[in-house]
Amino acid sequence: MFVHKVGGIEDHVHMLIEIPKNLTIIEAVKRLKGGSSSWINSEKVFDAPFYWQDGYGGFTVGVTPVEKVISYIENQQEHHRKMNFQEEYETMLLKAGYSLEGGYHLD
Repeated sequence: MFVHKVGGIEDHVHMLIEIPKNLTIIEAVKRLKGGSSSWINSEKVFDAPFYWQDGYGGFTVGVTPVEKVISYIENQQEHHRKMNFQEEYETMLLKAGYSLEGGYHLD
């Protein structure tokens, strides 16, 4: 995997990563979560053990908007002054063509 950008705020993180064609999104997230939580816990970054929440959202982007996505990730603090995480996630789902009818599960 190649990590272009990582950023976020207290309750979530955004990553722009390139995943090799032979790696599924599920496996990539599993490796990212497993490796990062292992490092965080081995370095004792927090007083209590660190665990990722269940679930994730994954969206694909073409080559053209990469710089736009990087800018979006870099400006999370400013972005979340206008929109909370749930509103942001719903907006991303709608932009990706998903219907919110019938609901979705967000922990």
